[in-house]
Amino acid sequence: MSARAQAVGPHLPPKPATPAAATRAPAGLWRHVLLWTGLCLLVLYGAQTDAYDLDSELAYWLGVAGGSAMLALLLYPLRKRLDRYLPLGRLRYWFSGHMVLGIAGPVLILLHCKLSLGSLNAKVAFWSMVVVASSGIVGRFLYAQLHRGLYGRQRSAGELRSEAAAALEAAAPMLDQHSRAHAALAAFARLAADTGRRGLAAPWQQLSLPWQARSTWKICVADVLRNHGRVDPADLQRLTTLLQQYLQAACAAARFGAVERLFSLWHVAHLPLVLILALTAGFHVLAVHMY
Repeated sequence: MSARAQAVGPHLPPKPATPAAATRAPAGLWRHVLLWTGLCLLVLYGAQTDAYDLDSELAYWLGVAGGSAMLALLLYPLRKRLDRYLPLGRLRYWFSGHMVLGIAGPVLILLHCKLSLGSLNAKVAFWSMVVVASSGIVGRFLYAQLHRGLYGRQRSAGELRSEAAAALEAAAPMLDQHSRAHAALAAFARLAADTGRRGLAAPWQQLSLPWQARSTWKICVADVLRNHGRVDPADLQRLTTLLQQYLQAACAAARFGAVERLFSLWHVAHLPLVLILALTAGFHVLAVHMY
């Protein structure tokens, strides 16, 4: 390490622990990729196989199972509203079941129809299911932005801002106050604060903020390498970890208000969509048995 890099070394804080979410992300990503790939292959196999046809008993019972799973989705919102009067098990388990049914139901229906739509009532029921399933995926994404993990407590914008401030304070001794990195971080802080204030009124700014964070991170790392020569890899790793923590927390805090508002609007729309699906599916079942 160069003399200039060594001069910076004593000011470095102890190496922070890598966030648990960061260590789990790659494994979680691969699990999701494998799950959705497997389900897509299963649906495609069901559409192409000659093991059963649309008029077979297997196709009929796949439809019954899928329809029952979609109807059972109503149990979770009902359980939430009866929590005060009739507590039946922990909500986290009901939530898990709700998500499993939200995936299993559409897959069973796709196997039931073999990707072939016939009558008008079947088409209406199918596309109602697609809308509800898509809405569920959107809701799951918004939920993850507001909570710590799948079953964690809800976060707050103030908590995220405190996390960002703590990470930036820990990284500050590693950066020259008059460096390009310091200027880039100050500019990003102003942008994040403005994005948080404007909320949904600045959709493009909300979407582009993670890219700005990535650009800021690259500027900071390049500036440290340029100003301090060959930095010790462990020191550089500590700095990049702190910068990642700061930028991620700052982005989450900036979009928190907008995501919270979207999640509230999603709640208003999602339950009526599920009810519409139940009605269209019921009409489809009635039409099948009558004709």
